[in-house]
Amino acid sequence: MVRELTEGERGLIVGAWSANKKRSMRSIAREFRVDPKTVSRCIKKWHKQQNFKNLPRSGRPRVTTKAQDSLLAQIARSNRNDTPDQLAFKAKLKVSNNTIKNRLEEFGEGRYIVQRMTPLRKVHTAPRLKFAKDHFDWKYADWMKVAWSDESHFTLKKTGTQWMTRPHGTSRDEEFVQPEIPVLEVNVWVWGCFIGNSLVGIEVWEGEALTKARYIKILDKWFKIINQFADDDWYYMDDGDGRHRGDDIDAIFIKHGVTPLQPWPASSPDLNPIENLWSFLKRRVQKRNPQNAAELMKYIKEEFEGIPKEFLENLNSSMCGRMRKVIAQKGKRIKK
Repeated sequence: MVRELTEGERGLIVGAWSANKKRSMRSIAREFRVDPKTVSRCIKKWHKQQNFKNLPRSGRPRVTTKAQDSLLAQIARSNRNDTPDQLAFKAKLKVSNNTIKNRLEEFGEGRYIVQRMTPLRKVHTAPRLKFAKDHFDWKYADWMKVAWSDESHFTLKKTGTQWMTRPHGTSRDEEFVQPEIPVLEVNVWVWGCFIGNSLVGIEVWEGEALTKARYIKILDKWFKIINQFADDDWYYMDDGDGRHRGDDIDAIFIKHGVTPLQPWPASSPDLNPIENLWSFLKRRVQKRNPQNAAELMKYIKEEFEGIPKEFLENLNSSMCGRMRKVIAQKGKRIKK
């Protein structure tokens, strides 16, 4: 591919010619390692324009009018989940999918994977805002004393990805998130926990989701382990799920002298850094392409143990910023 000369390079070529107009085009071309025709064009451009800037190029003719573009944007905003093909059909445009995407980009809209999560209402945003204000003064050292935990699922079956059209930077806006779709076929469930820059442990099993009975056994096992290496004043983060509440759960906390991080606001995965850990872990496991449940469970454990300390430190260091963002957003969702 032929490289286009910069304005400075063109100036040097014309300067060499001006210094000695008797020099041949070939001589100047050899000095600057360009084609003699290039030297000639640079000199002609200088005579004609008295500068070395490229003139505007016509480019490919636009296939849509401004009115059609405005109609397309209006249709896209009224039909967020429509594909480019469907949008083109409704707008009566015979153009490519790329043209549809380009026109939407001009209106500040893009095609994104649909975010599935529970819609936030005032009953959610108020506790989120209170939690952020209550912990606004916490420092990095304070967050390093929190044992972050949660459960997640891994599956070999893809549930399908749905795309939508929305403005850039709006992935957490309530207007553009949609209710979660229950996953009916789950191969493997996991519970994990980390504190500071240390991985506490992970539990992996097949079958049903986490039950209260299993959760009690997990807490009884891992609270004992955490107490052996953590500071006396550590906290356990619990998301308040119904399976995580009750007198029998409270009894485990009392038995091991564990202080919960309360009150944790409901529907707040964006505040829990272990959600970032799950995303990181799932990408690493997916790269290994497990072919069955046994391989999936094996890779989950191996990749979990390989998570670097620096990654965990960065997750804890993000908490101060998350609190500031929640306050700025008045309790609404933030980008993790």
